[in-house]
Amino acid sequence: MLRDSIGLVLVYAVFAAGSAAAEGLRGARNFAGVWEARFDGTVICTLQLQAGETMSGALRGCSIQVNQQGELIPAAMARRAGEECPIQNIRVQGQTLSFEVNSPADAMKFELVMTGEDGADLRFVRTPIKIQPIHFERRT
Repeated sequence: MLRDSIGLVLVYAVFAAGSAAAEGLRGARNFAGVWEARFDGTVICTLQLQAGETMSGALRGCSIQVNQQGELIPAAMARRAGEECPIQNIRVQGQTLSFEVNSPADAMKFELVMTGEDGADLRFVRTPIKIQPIHFERRT
């Protein structure tokens, strides 16, 4: 009887882990694509996300500057074309994709929160000043 109970628990654990992995992959696919943030009509940052067995991606051409209130300012339009920062520690939980980007000083943490089928807000996690979310639209 104890052996049957342990077997049943193991079968459930394997099934639950498989279901969670499948759910994570489906969630990751919801974020796949090329996302762009615009300021005054100009693209200021591109986020490319690929969903496969694991999720990968990069921020490209980003130059985001904010004022003391955490709002985008026009200087942010000085785009760094071609500069790419790979993203790491990618996790999907429901409608939120969290990730990190390593900078020379420290790792920056972000959350991309879906706002619609092709829209999402990028939130900055643990910054010295509260930075307002930046809206991204999926291009592809």
